Amino acid sequence: MLPIEARAGMIPAITGVGSAVGSEIKTNDDLIPHITAANPEKWGGKERAFRMLMYKVGIQTRPQVRIGEQATSHLATEASRIAMEMAGIRPEDIGSVVIATSSQDYLGLPVSPMVQDNLGIPNDVGAYDLMAACPGFGHNLRNAFYEVTHPLWDGKPMLIGGAETISPYTDATDENTYLLFGDAAGSVIVDLVKPDEGAPTIWKIVRWSDGSKRMAIRVDAGGTMNPPTERTVREKQHVLRLDGKVVTQTAIEQMTRQIKDVLEQTGYPAEEVKLIPHQANKSIMNPVAENVGVPREHVVVTIDRYGNTSSASIPTALYEGFLSGQVKRNEVVVFCTAGAGINVVSGVIPMVGLPQEPDPRFHTVARVAA
Repeated sequence: MLPIEARAGMIPAITGVGSAVGSEIKTNDDLIPHITAANPEKWGGKERAFRMLMYKVGIQTRPQVRIGEQATSHLATEASRIAMEMAGIRPEDIGSVVIATSSQDYLGLPVSPMVQDNLGIPNDVGAYDLMAACPGFGHNLRNAFYEVTHPLWDGKPMLIGGAETISPYTDATDENTYLLFGDAAGSVIVDLVKPDEGAPTIWKIVRWSDGSKRMAIRVDAGGTMNPPTERTVREKQHVLRLDGKVVTQTAIEQMTRQIKDVLEQTGYPAEEVKLIPHQANKSIMNPVAENVGVPREHVVVTIDRYGNTSSASIPTALYEGFLSGQVKRNEVVVFCTAGAGINVVSGVIPMVGLPQEPDPRFHTVARVAA
């Protein structure tokens, strides 16, 4: 355990970040014909309309796994390996492994112990999952920041992440979801660090939920309320359903409110921070940035290449932002994310633990091989 007196002047921070995606890169032209073929009476000959829709949403390509060959644990393992390498820590240094996911490899089996085993992390660690859909990484990060500042923390860095394989849960007959999701994972190392002199030190993460809107994002069957049967499979009740209007309106309202609140409480000017919004839809991302006054050039955007990767969205965008130089050590990052529940999580995080410059070994998001 790190003695209390040794923690003077230290704050929680992200010291390493990594990301990995599925091996198959699907373009809009790859997927749109599946929608028109699945429902020719409704969508036959309307390929151009879907291309225009994806232009508005902001998605050009999205990574997907090879079903049956790759799964969430493979993505999470690779993303975590990169984060550990960036932070310069060994498997035996890790104290906890917590992956946020709603798409485990096997129902009832957490992904985190699989990541722990894959990376050779010793058995005397906590390894468990957090299930909160798209905002899962935000909840995970908040928990980790509080844990490493607790007097009883064991002094070992935490490996946390968000990982999702959503593409198997989409259906070509549902145009509301089929084109939106990519498969990816993002992981970070959370530890206490002593900031550079003059670096920002104030952080804050806030949460909001409204269970009355719980049916806006859901999978209708497979849980205890509606267990799997031949009928639920036949009726395609095991795929993701989305009420885009409810989600969009709620996300814009609540993410705007939360960001304004945390900026006011921490004192950081909106024009000086970098914003990482949940990469779900530019019709959500752009209004939020405009509402809170963050300049367009300060917004990290990855939706064009990855689509909506759910709980992997924020850490993957952070990794890309760091590699590209858009996010630097000692800058302040604001993140915001909304999803199933409905849950919303936003926060202000000083990037005081990242390396001064990206290591040449980490030049792009890893694509997990089959």
